[in-house]
Amino acid sequence: MKYCNKCGVHSEDAENRCPLCESFLLDEGGESGPSRYPDLELTLNWYTVLKRAYLFFAILIITASIIVDLLRGMGISWSFLSIGVVGYSWTVIYHAIRTNTHFASKILVQAIAGSLLIFIIDYMSGTVGWSVNYVIPQILIFANAAIFVLMLINFMAWREYVFYQLVMTFIGLLPIFLILFNVVTRPVMSYVSVGISAAILVGTVIFGDKTVKSELIRRFHI
Repeated sequence: MKYCNKCGVHSEDAENRCPLCESFLLDEGGESGPSRYPDLELTLNWYTVLKRAYLFFAILIITASIIVDLLRGMGISWSFLSIGVVGYSWTVIYHAIRTNTHFASKILVQAIAGSLLIFIIDYMSGTVGWSVNYVIPQILIFANAAIFVLMLINFMAWREYVFYQLVMTFIGLLPIFLILFNVVTRPVMSYVSVGISAAILVGTVIFGDKTVKSELIRRFHI
């Protein structure tokens, strides 16, 4: 007789998969059915090689950018843009392709990294303003909305999304401080971002109830 170590279901059929959760069934000796997945060690080795190769080329690009800036006699300036692009691409490659990373976490990280890159481009181009006035608030709006929609679609897994939604909503409230310190000169999009973030935050706390509280306790031990 075979059994599922995850559900505790026993089965006398010849099937190797659990009828409830699709996990491999174990026999009385504890051996699982045939694996349909690639060799983990080989996959990890290739992943390590790719990470090291990217790190090598990233260091070359950043070093070359700094040297070019210094040779121009203008100090380190545009090399910061290269550093920002390399850092953002590293975030995309390293974080986004990790299959064990929560999808809401990927949205959160991409929103933060993308906002920083946009601000660096804005600052280095000498036209400071369009990033904080228009682009970054829109990134925060779409990121907040995306995680909230994921929460609604995966309502049974609400707890898994609560933490990321709370973090994203608090980040979405940050433009109010940029407005107060006159960093944002055209605050329409920032007001929209703050309004949507506040509404989602209130909705998450109200509908999440004990789930929100228990998740905060689990994450921050408060």
